[in-house]
Amino acid sequence: MQFRHLSFLATTISLLVCSLLPAQSPQIDLALNQAWKENSQVRLCGLCHFAPGNDFAARDTDFCQMIEARVWLTNDKHAIARRRIEPVGPKGAEGNEASNRLSYAIVNKLGYAIDTEVGYAKFRDNCLTCHAGYQGQDASREFEKGATNRPGISCSVCHQIGDDTRWIDEHSGLNAKQNWRTRDPKLKAEKGMRSLVSVDAQAELCLKCHVGDIQQNKLVTHQMYAAGHPPLPSFELSSMLDAMPRHWRTNAELYQSLQNDPNRELYFRQNLGNASDNDGKTIDQLNWKAQTVAIGAIVAQQQYLSMIEQSALPNSKSWGDYAFYDCASCHHELKLPSQRQAARVGSIPGRPRLTEWPHALSDAALATFEDASQFEEAQSALHLAVAETPFGNRKLVAQRANELSSLLSRFRAKINNKALKPVYVNRFLVALAQTPESQLIDYHAARQINWAFRGIDAELLALGKPLPDDVRRRVAGLGMELGEARVSSEIPGGQSRDIFPSFIDADLKRQADYDARKFYGQLRTLFGN
Repeated sequence: MQFRHLSFLATTISLLVCSLLPAQSPQIDLALNQAWKENSQVRLCGLCHFAPGNDFAARDTDFCQMIEARVWLTNDKHAIARRRIEPVGPKGAEGNEASNRLSYAIVNKLGYAIDTEVGYAKFRDNCLTCHAGYQGQDASREFEKGATNRPGISCSVCHQIGDDTRWIDEHSGLNAKQNWRTRDPKLKAEKGMRSLVSVDAQAELCLKCHVGDIQQNKLVTHQMYAAGHPPLPSFELSSMLDAMPRHWRTNAELYQSLQNDPNRELYFRQNLGNASDNDGKTIDQLNWKAQTVAIGAIVAQQQYLSMIEQSALPNSKSWGDYAFYDCASCHHELKLPSQRQAARVGSIPGRPRLTEWPHALSDAALATFEDASQFEEAQSALHLAVAETPFGNRKLVAQRANELSSLLSRFRAKINNKALKPVYVNRFLVALAQTPESQLIDYHAARQINWAFRGIDAELLALGKPLPDDVRRRVAGLGMELGEARVSSEIPGGQSRDIFPSFIDADLKRQADYDARKFYGQLRTLFGN
């Protein structure tokens, strides 16, 4: 993928800035040399968003900090998502990281013959879609076997739509600042820029990889798991964003930094509707965390439902893949009494259930705002279709998944770009605390509940409207009184922390030792019930 439509000025500054970047710090120099020094995408974005202090970059410091590329490049795990899995044998020239050795073993078990061009093409088609933003039609040298400028998740993967680069000059020109900021996000999209101001847009982007999308060839199959791919964890958008080395300003922070900008209200109205007209409160006084949790949960469930629909298409080879079903349907504790078996009384043997965590948070969100009976009926109809035959009635499962997703879309539109009022935040927390025990059998669902409580509690404290002290103490201890079976809220976010094996090994043990009944008891006593 090559950037086009560059002005002479931008090209000149690119050459000047990029020639200076490696000398700025040993850490930056190391990161650039390892993965990005020759990558055209990052070099271009780095003109303004890497090195603060030059006149060209300093003009926009009220809107962004101009160190976004630096933060992402040197601290964010997404930047090394490809380098960490580039298959390297035990004595490979690129290092001996555990993740590289694991990747080498996985692709060989999958039969990719990684040392050949054909085998590497299979790795690129099935792994680099998520780990590097490869889009299939992209035949640039950056995705060839042996490429030295191997991108992970680059700036353009998140901020650009496809190959359309027209937005670059329009948003970075010396006189473009105000006009571009206040342009409708739909018009920006027509020029190739993906607006990520709204939670809805953030969730759509992140969950394409972190849940999956078959049409984009983003699917961790059961075969990949069997070959050694680490388990794809449950996903709670708000907590995941907090775990990232943040290279952006939050809506509240941006509202403050733009206080002298005459177009501030217009900007937020364009991007967040009438959010600033919420009971007389301004953007920085609103509780965005609960809205992020709710929207993220809805989109996660919809993305999962979309994959089910995609797998049911007549020409799909993914139908019936074990990865769509609850792993513990087969891989469960072999002991009696069994919490899982007790909770599944009445289910049909040989009919694995769909993955459970995608609807744990969304069920609580739905119960918060409106009558949830229609969603419960649609969810029940989907589960009946899945249980009708082994792995489900293909045509009926797709239909039921579509019907449920359509209901979720209507609800999602009601709360999109709207920070939740205090009364709804309180109802949401109560609904989370009343999650049925049957939904907490799954460790990944319990972890989502844990993440949601901690995030909302922290924001309420920051807004000066904390939960009562006794409730805050119980939230702080949520999942921690279970001893070895504690429900971890830890997320390995930075580059210094390798997910495998230091995090995965410990988390797999927590999952095996998890006691749903204890966690359920903690939830029920959060508000003194």
